Amino acid sequence: MKSGRYVHRLQSIRLMKAVSDGQIEWVIGLFGIILMMLLMLTEFQLLAYRASSDYMEDALAAGGLACAKIDTDIYGSSHGLIISDPLESYEEYKRALRVNMGVDENFRSGNSTLITGGVSIDDFRIYNVSGDSVTEICVSDEGVSSHEGRLGEKTTPSGQIVGSTGVYGEISYEVQGLFGIRTGAHKSKLVEVRTTAAGKEGE
Repeated sequence: MKSGRYVHRLQSIRLMKAVSDGQIEWVIGLFGIILMMLLMLTEFQLLAYRASSDYMEDALAAGGLACAKIDTDIYGSSHGLIISDPLESYEEYKRALRVNMGVDENFRSGNSTLITGGVSIDDFRIYNVSGDSVTEICVSDEGVSSHEGRLGEKTTPSGQIVGSTGVYGEISYEVQGLFGIRTGAHKSKLVEVRTTAAGKEGE
């Protein structure tokens, strides 16, 4: 016959095992909840990054279209698509970016959801195509420089082949991520102008 002490010890062991099993299940459940929350936060952040990227690409496209001003005299006489005033185009590009990105005169953003801090214009180039030649004009606040190349061979800094007169811009900015961590990002866009039966279009 089992003694009372033995029975008590057996009950204690069973109770400890039940508590231990319950704790393990609780820890596993908590770990699963934390993991699910992290996955949801990560997915939310990826969606925010995509939204910011799309927002910036649209702004770059609009800026390129706004500043790709073709010389009407040249077009009227030879149907050539030439952007003849690089400095004016650069200023128009900056004005268009400020409007479309919602930044101030210093390119500082008040919308921390899409942009954190400021936006920097890292590169601005005009490509004038005439026949088989391409003139690349680099414009910045420091000045203007130009380089010659051949159609079908000349590429933008991002590797795109220049096929027609157009404007290339590249910007950098920061996006605020999880736990307030800032992530640097950059975006570039080539906007080309072509003649069609209806007029001009940007690509």
